[in-house]
Amino acid sequence: MVSWDEAVALAGRGLKLITERGGGNRLAVLSSPQLTNEENYLVQKVARAALGTNNIGCLATPVGSEGLMKSFGKNASTGSYNDILTSDLILVFGCDIAEDYPIIALKIREAVGKGSKLVIINPRTTRMDSLAKIGLKANPRTTLALLRAMLNYIITYDLVDRDFVQSRTTGFEDFAREMRKYPLREIADTFWVKPSKIIETILLYIQAQRPVIVVNADTIKPAELTLINDLALITGNVGRDGVGIIALRTPGNAQGLIDMGVSPDYLPGQLPITDIAVRQKFEAAWHRPLPLEKGKDAIGIIEGIEKGEIQGILVLGIDAVGEIGNAIFEVPIFSVLVDTVLPEMPPYPDVVLPGATFAESEGTFTNCERRIQHLHRAIPPLSGKENWEIISLLASAMGYSMDYPSVSSIATEIAGLVPIFKAGIHGEQWPFVEDGRFRSPNGLAQLRLAEPFENFEVMEALGKLL
Repeated sequence: MVSWDEAVALAGRGLKLITERGGGNRLAVLSSPQLTNEENYLVQKVARAALGTNNIGCLATPVGSEGLMKSFGKNASTGSYNDILTSDLILVFGCDIAEDYPIIALKIREAVGKGSKLVIINPRTTRMDSLAKIGLKANPRTTLALLRAMLNYIITYDLVDRDFVQSRTTGFEDFAREMRKYPLREIADTFWVKPSKIIETILLYIQAQRPVIVVNADTIKPAELTLINDLALITGNVGRDGVGIIALRTPGNAQGLIDMGVSPDYLPGQLPITDIAVRQKFEAAWHRPLPLEKGKDAIGIIEGIEKGEIQGILVLGIDAVGEIGNAIFEVPIFSVLVDTVLPEMPPYPDVVLPGATFAESEGTFTNCERRIQHLHRAIPPLSGKENWEIISLLASAMGYSMDYPSVSSIATEIAGLVPIFKAGIHGEQWPFVEDGRFRSPNGLAQLRLAEPFENFEVMEALGKLL
C-alpha cells in the first residue's frame, strides 16, 4: 500500500515515459460505460491531450457499430420512449424485449393495451409473443435476406414515400437498383415463415401512421441495422415526431460513452476527428494539438498488444475489457487500472488506483433515448476521491494540467464544445435532427447497402495475445 501521491506519480511517470520513448501511438486507453459522461469526457481528453493517442475504446459494449452514424450522422436512437407509448405499430427486431429490457417491455405492453399493434421478428420464442399481432420466427441465417425481400417488395410495388426520399435522403437510385435483385417470390423458400406473413408485416408497417422499430444495439448485426435504417427511411418513418428507431444498449451509460468521444474516430458530440475545423476548436480549448495518427478501436488495441505495438495501457473499470477481464494484464506491458475493487487473482496491473462507485459519483448519464439524466452522489467516496478527480490527477502527473473545481465545471466545458449537450443541463434529450435536417454534413440521410462485416472475435484475439 502506498499513498495517493506515490501511486499517481508512478502511474503518470510510467505512461509518460512510454510516450517520450515511442510516441503516443504506443499507448491505449479503455474506458467503461459505468462511468459518467463527465468522467468519460475526461478519459478521452487524457488520451488525446495528455498521452497523445487516439487508441481509445471499450470492450464492454459494441459501440463501434456505426450503422446509425453512417445512415443519419449520429450513432443513437432516432426517437424517444414516448414514441412507443403513442405508436400505432411497434416492430421489435431480434431481441427478447421482456428479458433484456423489462422497462421498455412495460411501455410496449401499455401501448398494445391502448391499441398499438406489435410485430416481433425473432428466431426464438419470447414472453411478448402472446401480445403480438404477427410473430415472424425468422431463420437467423437469413434475416438479411428477409429484410432485403421486404425492401424489394416496398420498391417493386411503389410503396416508397417519394417526397421524403427526395427531400431528406440521398443514394436512392443505387439502393433501389440493388434491392430489386431480391424478389420475395424467389427466396421465400429460405425463410421459416410464409411469404403471406412477410407481406402482411410490410403492409402493417406501411399503413401505420406512427410506427416505431425497436432493436438491441448490443446484438444486432451491422448489416441488419443498415437495412432497418433503410426500411425506416424509404417509408418516411424517421426524422419526425412519433416515429423512428429505438436502439437499446445494456450497459448503463453506453450511449454517453459514444457521445463523449470514447472512440478512435470521434471527438465529444460524435464529431469526426478528421474534420479540420472540429480539431482546431478542440485544440484551442484544450491547449494541445490532437494526435494525427489514426487510432485503434478496442479490438484493434487488443491486437496491437498481441503484436507488440502497444506498450502501455490505462484501463478505467475492469468491465472496460469485457469478457477478457484481468487476463489483459498477463502481457508484459505497463498497465494502470482505476477500479472499485482489486482483481481477485493474478495477473495484476502494475498500478491500481481505487475508483468510486456510481453511488459515490456525481455527474450525468445518457440513456438510450438520448436523454441526459443527473446522477447525485449518495455517499462520499471511500477512497477519498471521485473518478473525475483521479483522472485529473493522472493528467497532471503526465504534465498536462486539468484543474476542475467541480463536476459542473466539466459539464460546462462539454456544453461549450458541443452545443447539443446544453439540453442535458435541464434533463432533456439532445436533438437528433435540427430544422428538419439530419446530422450528416449535407443534412440528408444516406440510403446504404448492407456491407460484409469482418467480425474479429475478441476472445480469438485474446487467445493469440496469451
